[in-house]
Amino acid sequence: MNWLESTQLRNWQFTADQLRRMRENNHQRSLDALQQARARSSSAASLETMDSQASGASAAPAPEPLALEEELALLKYYGSRLQHVSRELRLPRRVLGTALAYLQRAYLAFSCMEQDPQQLLLTCLYLACKIEEHYISAAELGRLTGVPADLILRTELVALQGLKFDLIVHSPYKALEGFFEDIKEAAAEAGSSEAAAAAAGLDPGMAALDELQLGKARAVAYSATDALLLSDAPLLHAPGRLALAALRSGFNKLGIKLQKYLERVARRSSGSADWQAGLAQLQAALSELDRLGAEGARSVEQEEMAAIDRKLKACRAALGGVGKEAAAAKAKAKAEKAARKAAKAAEQRSAAEASLGILPAAPAAGAAEAAAAAADGAAPGAQQPPTKRQRQGEV
Repeated sequence: MNWLESTQLRNWQFTADQLRRMRENNHQRSLDALQQARARSSSAASLETMDSQASGASAAPAPEPLALEEELALLKYYGSRLQHVSRELRLPRRVLGTALAYLQRAYLAFSCMEQDPQQLLLTCLYLACKIEEHYISAAELGRLTGVPADLILRTELVALQGLKFDLIVHSPYKALEGFFEDIKEAAAEAGSSEAAAAAAGLDPGMAALDELQLGKARAVAYSATDALLLSDAPLLHAPGRLALAALRSGFNKLGIKLQKYLERVARRSSGSADWQAGLAQLQAALSELDRLGAEGARSVEQEEMAAIDRKLKACRAALGGVGKEAAAAKAKAKAEKAARKAAKAAEQRSAAEASLGILPAAPAAGAAEAAAAAADGAAPGAQQPPTKRQRQGEV
């Protein structure tokens, strides 16, 4: 898959200002919906308030909406839960990267108050398993996580709509492995010569690393990638830059500063003519990614999450109540329309029968009486002729 021609670059890469505006619009839409919920329930609540005042009780307060920062904290928390579930199920990292991308992208289409991320969490994982060819059925995923399978399937269409049915994800994990392979190949070509390693674009000490040291650098780099995926980094930067920032963190752990290798990457991506300008842009992006990685690595306190979750449930209940009222009103209107249609059809049928001279059907009792009379050979209500025995008695 070519990154420059990908839908991810075209549809899912934004500036920080664009992200902020999209989230503010979603948040404002939820605030408007909550305000409408209060307005619709005010007439019914006024009667309850009068009764409660007469009895000395106080009316229930309106739910407090989530702040935009609280929504972002909520998404970060459930992203970390998604990482935990993936590790518990021992899923490939490509599945985890895709699932986290789905969770982030979906909440650019709606807010947490409109769709609870706790319900959408496993749906994103379920979709990622399918698209990354590591299929797990909804029933099996539900059994492994203790969540009803119908809940996973119920929100699948919601998630797909939020994702605009665009499911291809370029993962930084794959790019990270590519960088490690590139370093190993360059080190093998350079051999033990530091001059050859420097000419190949390797920093001092990189060519002499053994598998154990590379394994330590890889583990740190993967952890740095995990932290970046809990931030806005995937929506702001290309996956290759995320991988390079994580790679730099891994080698920093070994005491190796990536300078020459960044020049190697800049020369390859920018060309020989303007590679220095490309290097300056790359270094600026890596500095921003270091900040985003530190932000993603900060954990959210459980007490804070519990308070936010209570507010979320109150908001969801208020919006759900409006949805139930609207559904009831819609069902009532539909029933009334069906009744009017049936009445009109009956009226038209009666008019048509009258024009053809068709009399209304006799009542059931009258029909039974007529049938019995016909069986006796006489019309209903007619006097029966005397029998022979009766005639002989009369003589």
